[in-house]
Amino acid sequence: MVRFYVHGYNGYRTLEDVVIQRCYKPHYFGMIAVCEIHNFGDASERAYGTVAYLRFVNSESRVHCSLLLGKSRVAPLKSTTIPRRELTTATMAVKLSTMFETCLDISVDQIYYWSDSMCVLGHISNEQTRFKTFVENCLKLIREWSNVAQWDYVSNKDNPADVASRGLDIQDPVQLYQWFRGPEFL
Repeated sequence: MVRFYVHGYNGYRTLEDVVIQRCYKPHYFGMIAVCEIHNFGDASERAYGTVAYLRFVNSESRVHCSLLLGKSRVAPLKSTTIPRRELTTATMAVKLSTMFETCLDISVDQIYYWSDSMCVLGHISNEQTRFKTFVENCLKLIREWSNVAQWDYVSNKDNPADVASRGLDIQDPVQLYQWFRGPEFL
């Protein structure tokens, strides 16, 4: 569970003010009826990354989302296209989800993957076209560890993985809240 200590109306003053608790489920939440993992990915010219959230629904239909893991990488010096980085991010999300399934001592009901790249989503759903080796290898891994029905589109403004690829203003409470809790639609 993430708990926010607000230091004044304008949010946090410094990164040192951010406190993250390690417990994913609040003690008052009750029995978990549904447990989902939601993975978001994004890439930019400077970096690419993914972020995952645990989404719990209890027996009273209350929802709680918590940050599970965020991972980012600096873009390589060798020039690569944004769609290639987005595809790399998708493979990173799939690899992390398989790790979550083995490491968490919680039964996960469903795993979802979200991307703001229509190119990546189109590649994943296209099983007839033969792609170049890099793309083909990424798609093979993605299809092996996930299925097309798990992938969906998320708009740029609702994609919390933008923080992993573009950075975060620590004094922006909306962006900070979205990073720790996930987008509102969850």
